[in-house]
Amino acid sequence: MLTGYNFLSDGFHNFDQKYRELSVANKELTEEVELDGHKLQVGQTKADLDKTEEGRKSDAARVDNQLTEMKSAVDIEVAPAVSKSEMKLNAEYDDRLKLMELRSKALVEKARLSSLASQVYRVLERMRKAEERGEVVDAAKRKKFEGDLATYRSATDALVIPSFPGAEQLVDEQGGDASENESSDTEGIDSSSEEEDGRKTYGDKVPSDAHIKIVVAAAVEDQVEEAGIDLTTRDTLAPLFDYPEPSLQHQKKVP
Repeated sequence: MLTGYNFLSDGFHNFDQKYRELSVANKELTEEVELDGHKLQVGQTKADLDKTEEGRKSDAARVDNQLTEMKSAVDIEVAPAVSKSEMKLNAEYDDRLKLMELRSKALVEKARLSSLASQVYRVLERMRKAEERGEVVDAAKRKKFEGDLATYRSATDALVIPSFPGAEQLVDEQGGDASENESSDTEGIDSSSEEEDGRKTYGDKVPSDAHIKIVVAAAVEDQVEEAGIDLTTRDTLAPLFDYPEPSLQHQKKVP
């Protein structure tokens, strides 16, 4: 019965099938090993990333602490200097305000004295012209007015006007003070020869400030009898001196 049966072929078939089963099992095992290896690598990488993140957070916190400490140290070191600078600036500002206030008051007083001197000068001019016309002039009153003019001049000369850096530029930008404006208003007025003679007579008694000289130069004959002007407010002043025109009976005839 067994004649012609191929025992070798049957054995090879069994071996081949067994080999295939082992190959499949080996492949599955290899894939599992590789998968476990990948999982291990992924886990290690994740652990490394977590460690790196913790290190980064630690470094960031350390840097923040250092910055806070440095800022505190700078604040402690700089705060006194800043406070000192602020105090110095405030003191300089207060000093400048006081200086400007004193300067303003001095300029107002200077303008007031200028106005008074101008009025006295006009009265003296009237007296001088009356003498030239041969009229009798009260010598006592004339002497008193000359003394008043000298007093105003001395007061003006003694007046100290505080100055500070930039004050001259400020005056130029504002077009000058009231006296300079007054001079520009009277610049175009021609003076007569009689007024020139009067300035020669009383010029040494007029305050030496330029604005007073210009105001006096503008006191032409038709302005002598007008009321004075307060240069600080531009308001009309009441006459300080009531010196009436000499009457005809007191006039002295000139031969």
